[in-house]
Amino acid sequence: LSSIEWTDVEHYDAICSRPSVVPLLNEMAALGVEVIWDCGNTKPHKKLMPTLKQYGDAAIIVVDDDIREAEGWLETMIEDHMQHPTDIIYGQSIGRVTFDACGSIIEERVEGWPLSKPGEVSQLLKPASGSPGTLYPADTFTDKRFFDRELYMSVCPTDDETWQFAFALVAGKTFRCASDCNIAYGLQVASVL
Repeated sequence: LSSIEWTDVEHYDAICSRPSVVPLLNEMAALGVEVIWDCGNTKPHKKLMPTLKQYGDAAIIVVDDDIREAEGWLETMIEDHMQHPTDIIYGQSIGRVTFDACGSIIEERVEGWPLSKPGEVSQLLKPASGSPGTLYPADTFTDKRFFDRELYMSVCPTDDETWQFAFALVAGKTFRCASDCNIAYGLQVASVL
């Protein structure tokens, strides 16, 4: 298990000029978190895309850094992955999805949590990739268009969740809510199993 924090080189000076950041980065490194500076600001895509390029043959968990996860959330995700190794395991859903006559995704944000039930399998609930995390099994994204930086920055520049969801559908993946949907709430880290 590795943890990787991706950030972009463009923000290096701003990030490292804060007095609290360098000790925090050193502390994270001592805990096994690998901080890698990526060229170019790809906004929310900077979590998963570089991680997949480097660790595409591993299961990857994407979580946000601005929410604290509940104790045991990682164990839940890993245990569920071990039981369902080809499924995308997600902590919670952020919306229901339908399709228009042309096959385009229509997303309906739904108020109220939990939206998903523990262990629920559905192609119509869009996972929230950030919190409480989404586990993508190895080889989830095989369509070369998924990695086309120009394409994802023009089609979904600020919505990596929709981009990931659409291509997971293209790959025919099964979406399974974690067996404990209350595992939420922290860290923009991609963990590689």
